[in-house]
Amino acid sequence: MADRFELSGGYTTEPLGGVTSFVPRLAAEIQESVQLVTKKVGDVDLGVDTPVSVDFGGLTSANVVILKATNGSSVKATLTSAEGTAPFPFDTYVILMTREKPITAITLTRTPATPTTVEVFLGQES
Repeated sequence: MADRFELSGGYTTEPLGGVTSFVPRLAAEIQESVQLVTKKVGDVDLGVDTPVSVDFGGLTSANVVILKATNGSSVKATLTSAEGTAPFPFDTYVILMTREKPITAITLTRTPATPTTVEVFLGQES
């Protein structure tokens, strides 16, 4: 059974004070959706200082990736796609949607000696 994944809402930024005529307010709506053939939801406990692979379960790749570090610790995520491998740090959320170059592997590395859990959502487009 397929699922419909939707990311909706928006973001704004505006000056908190001072001369505002030179610093414009920015607002943008977000409205993205994709039909998923399958998904994987779960937690990854980072109990070691070495990289931990994310289990994709029944997915062959992921078009939607959401990662959330639950205790605010910094985590290095390394994502692999047909374009190669890209590492980057995060300490709150990562939300990634890709249609043409789905993610085929993910490893997570915690801050040394800091037990960390990462909530993971993976969705494969149908």
